Parts: sequence; C-alpha cells; structure tokens
Amino acid sequence: MKYPLEFRLTVLSAIEKQLEKDVYNTESGRRSRDWNNNNFFNPLKRKITDEITEKEKTEKENAKFTISVMQPTEKDYFIKRIKSHTLVCGDGWANGKVGFFHDFDNNCLYRFIEDEAGRMGRDYTEADRNLPVLICGFVAWLIKYWGTDTQNIYADYLQAKLNQYKTEHKNDADVFKRDLEREFYDQYRTKEEQWVKQSEAIFDFISEQEVNEIKKYVKYYFEYVDSFSNPLAIDEYTQESDIIKNVDLRAIYFAIKHTTRDYPPNSNIRNQYTSIQIINDLRRIEQHHQEKPDKCISYFFEKYFTKRQIIKTPTVFVECLKLLIDNNNTFMIMLLDKYKFPCTETQKQFALKLNEARKQFRVPEPSQLKAYTNTIPQQSETKTDKANTQRQIDVERLKPYFVSTFKGMGNGNINHFSTMIEELRTDHVPKRFAQIAWMIYDSDKMSDRKPNAFAIWYNIFCECVGCDKRTYKPSQLTPIPDNLTKLFNYLT
Repeated sequence: MKYPLEFRLTVLSAIEKQLEKDVYNTESGRRSRDWNNNNFFNPLKRKITDEITEKEKTEKENAKFTISVMQPTEKDYFIKRIKSHTLVCGDGWANGKVGFFHDFDNNCLYRFIEDEAGRMGRDYTEADRNLPVLICGFVAWLIKYWGTDTQNIYADYLQAKLNQYKTEHKNDADVFKRDLEREFYDQYRTKEEQWVKQSEAIFDFISEQEVNEIKKYVKYYFEYVDSFSNPLAIDEYTQESDIIKNVDLRAIYFAIKHTTRDYPPNSNIRNQYTSIQIINDLRRIEQHHQEKPDKCISYFFEKYFTKRQIIKTPTVFVECLKLLIDNNNTFMIMLLDKYKFPCTETQKQFALKLNEARKQFRVPEPSQLKAYTNTIPQQSETKTDKANTQRQIDVERLKPYFVSTFKGMGNGNINHFSTMIEELRTDHVPKRFAQIAWMIYDSDKMSDRKPNAFAIWYNIFCECVGCDKRTYKPSQLTPIPDNLTKLFNYLT
C-alpha cells in the first residue's frame, strides 16, 4: 500500500524529532545526527517535497483545463450561470472577471459580485447590496425564466407590469375617470426601452451568440407589446401625395381638409387632428371593424368625441365611415346608435365639398354617395340662414387691433390670428359672439389700438365679424363657458 506524500512527509518529520529527543543529546549522538541529517533525512524530505510540489502543479493545470473545456460547450452557458447564481471562475466570464450574479430580493434586479476568494454562500454585506444593477426589466425576467415557454414569458411579464401600474394609481383622486390601462400602454414602452438599454451592461459578460439571442427576444417582445398598445395598427400614410394616389380616398381626403381644419404640429390646441391623421384613423377602423368592432368604437369615442373641442371633426369622421363601410354592417349600426349628436350644417358642408372634390378629380359618383346625400337632413332656408351664409369677416380691418406675435410674426410664433378668424366663421348665438369679444378684449393679444372701453370694441368686433349686436355688460358675459375657453385657449 502506497501512502500519500503528505502523510509520508509527516511521519518522517516525527521520526526525526523523536531521534533528536532520545539519542542525539549525547556527544556521539550529535555526530550521528549530523551524519543522518545529511545522508538520510534531508535527501528523503527533499524528494518528498519535490513530489508534492509537482503534484500540486499538475492538479492546478488539470483544474484550469477542466474549466476552459466546460465553458464553450453550451450556447447559453453564461445565461444559465446568471439564472442559477453560479460562480464562474477559472477563465472567468467573457470579459475575464471572476464572480457571480445575484438577485437579492428576487425582484429581477441582478448585481454582479466579484468573488476570487470563495465568498459565495456566505453572508452578503451592505456594500454587496449597493452594487449597481446590471440586469433589470424584461431582460432580467427573460433570464430568470430562461428555457420556459416564450409565450408565458411575454404574457406574464407584461401583465405583471400592467398590474403594478394599476396598483400604484388605484388610490389617485381622479382614478374614476381615467383609463389606467391606456395610460400604461402610452408610457410603458419608453420605460422598458430604458431598462433594456441599462441591461446591455451584461453583454460584456456573455458570449456574442448569447447577446444576439437576447436581442432577438427583446425585438419580438416589443412587437408583442405593440399588439396590445395599438390593436388597430396599420401602415400609415405620412404624406399627402401618398393619399392622392389612392383613387378611393383622394376625394374624401380633400373634402375632409376643406370641412375641418388642419393645425400645425406645434399647435397648442389639443385633440385636433390633421387631415392625414383622420384618413389614417378611417383606414384603421375600415380594416379592423369586422374582427374588433368594440375596440373600433372605443377608439372613435376616446379620440374624436369625448375629448372633442368642436363637433365638426367627429361628425365628418362618421360621414366618411358611411362612405367606406356598409351602413347595415353591425359595426355601423352600433356606432350610429351611440353617436347621437351629429352637426347637420357640417354634414351638408361635407357633402358639398365631397361633390366638388369628385368633380375636380373626375371620380365617378358611386351609388352609395347618392344614397348618402339623401340621408342628410335638408332644411328650408330661412331669413336667418340667408343672413348667415352672407356673413363676411373683415379680416383686414381686424388685423391692426392685434399684436404682431399673435399674427405669427417673428421666429417660432404661431399665427393664432388666422386660427381665430376660422373659428369666427362658425355661427354662434349673439351672446356667444359677445363672450368671444370679451375674451379678446380681456387678453394681452390686442395692440395699442385697443379701445378704452369694451363697448367700443364690441361694436367694432360685431361690424368686422358680421354678427348681431346686442347690449351686454362684461359682468353679464362671465364666467366664460369651458368649451369656449378651450376653443379659444390661445387668448388666455
């Protein structure tokens, strides 16, 4: 039986000590000790020590070889080590570091702990918990559930984030009138993109193949999110020229443009939409109304009705849908049953502009347009109607009463004067016109030609706008109705 080298060295040292104690204390023993040390013990001890050194060197080389062979064999080697909080030593992670990833509170926040001294499994310090988070959000969730069903990974994570948002806001004072789910989807993707960017810190620790794999999961996860945040997605038009190429839409587009009003992109008037946006939303509902009628109706009312400032745009939108979708369709029946307040004047104006556009583009009038035109309520023209159609606004006379910045002069200024003139073309009752006149007079938008008394300005305003003049004191015109304040919010 061959004993281990360490054991043999220990025994030899013990024999040497015993001989020194029992024999070598005599004179002859000291001479014998020197001879034995030089000729027996020392050479034997050196031989065993050399063998031990060689053995340790061999074991170290073998251990290093074993780790270097293990790492490349699995395509997701490092991801699995992150998931299992495994210490990676030897050649280390892809960047050469030695240590492990840890999620202290099991909340998908992974920190990297360098560990070259075998600390793994011991009590963690406060410094460990304060290390920077390298993996978070969807990437952390993906690694935590790596190897499980992909559909469940996507669905469970998105639902968890939605539930978290609802929980955070369930006690807000105005929660009763908010759509928390819509709010969540409006802001969620931006936040998740930031978390993905932060999680790219692990790309230095893993292989290139694993990096590409994570990027692929992230790409498809965002597509999954988009299918919920925008369930009525389409390929949208961005240029007017693209719409004009569509024979079925070009006349409708120009009728929309001349019936509603386009606002510049930086307009501070909220919930107003360009004609291109309206066309895209019409196509959105046209494409999805069969399989998603409820979502299409909700989309219309949320975007064009409940938050509207004027009733023109939703009325025109519904008139366009009548042209694009069969009125006997289930969706149209549901929509027309809910939409109770169309603007008759707008309907007539839209039909007129549509006919003009069809003649301009030489588009044959389809049978449904004739039927559609016949559905528009026709009213006998009264004296008031004739007076209204003849009402003209004296724009040039009004201009000097307003400051130059209000008329769009100077860098970056919006031409609110033109917007106001368009608003004034809409017919109102006399008191409403008087309230508009007071809003202008009470604002800081008038030039140094502003009259000293409201009564003088009101007289000028009525002459320029062509509206009926009555007698009102400012106290009789306040408070201004909310819908009027919103419509002329550039005066406040």
